[in-house]
Amino acid sequence: MVTSKTGASNARPPAPQPRYTTSPTVQVVLALLKAHGVRTIVASPGTTNSAVTASVQTDPDFNVISVVDERSAGYVALGVAAATGEPVALTCTGATASINYLSALTEAYYRKLPLVALTSMDGRETVGNLVAQSVDRSVVPNDVARISVKLPVLREGDSTREAALLVNKALLELRRAGGGPVHIDLSGAHGGHTFTARALPDIPVVRRFTTAQLLHDDDGGGDDGANRRAIPPAAELLGKRVAVSVTSRQPFTGAEAAAVERFAEAFDAPIIVDRTSGYTGPLAVHGSLLARAWPAAEARARGLMPEVIVHIGQVGGSDELRLHPAARAGTRSASSAAAARPAATPGPCCSPKARTF
Repeated sequence: MVTSKTGASNARPPAPQPRYTTSPTVQVVLALLKAHGVRTIVASPGTTNSAVTASVQTDPDFNVISVVDERSAGYVALGVAAATGEPVALTCTGATASINYLSALTEAYYRKLPLVALTSMDGRETVGNLVAQSVDRSVVPNDVARISVKLPVLREGDSTREAALLVNKALLELRRAGGGPVHIDLSGAHGGHTFTARALPDIPVVRRFTTAQLLHDDDGGGDDGANRRAIPPAAELLGKRVAVSVTSRQPFTGAEAAAVERFAEAFDAPIIVDRTSGYTGPLAVHGSLLARAWPAAEARARGLMPEVIVHIGQVGGSDELRLHPAARAGTRSASSAAAARPAATPGPCCSPKARTF
């Protein structure tokens, strides 16, 4: 601390503690923006996006730039994304505010710049009913966003699963195949909330890793570059409950089966399959039998859910999909409950490798 001759302190006041909205929808968006590396937010404050703007301005993880005019805000975000190569979020209120983003988003689309447009308004039921500041945004031009998702309006206690999947899906498009802008519709998410939450919830994060990322070491941008930095080293998986889920696909070649088995043995992971998986090796555990041996509620209570799922294949028709992290209520909270219960005994359906979860 530096003190002047008069005794007055020149120390900076302590940073305010983060205070977040209690809106579950907005909490999901903010938590996943952080997880996907979106740190800069260009905000045009208004009523319907107040849950976003008031939450991020006290969070030191976000760099917030206030630009009142939305058209100007779009180009500020465009410039920051172009200069840094990092994704930038935009947030605006209702009425014609989001329409003013169109020019910048169109340029971002053709320049493949990663912008996240977070648009807000009163409930979608107001569109077409002569309600002030309500415009129809149900159709997004083809060259404005790589993907547009409409989030459900959640209240406290509601499941965040659908919202989390939609936000993950949108944010993954920021980098895929060269990248570009995405749109997340937060209509109706601003009502009935307070700013009393001290932390954001732990929301499952979905990562996309491509063959190109795993085989090449260049850092040239896109899926081969910036996203490569998100690939977790194998050491991060040690000590965690890992499982491999194989759903419908062509039969495994000998080399493919051997590679999956080497991974499973290295991380003590079961290979959970169904009848269409195409894998029939010695480490296979049928998900339908596993789910019946340990019902979902019991598995969660005993801390048996995997912390990391490696998924191979397409649509699956068996119960093993319930084990996916995005389909459950959080492994970390279940693990503390498991400490007070006896360890689970593997059922007859499971190979010894299945004991790790």
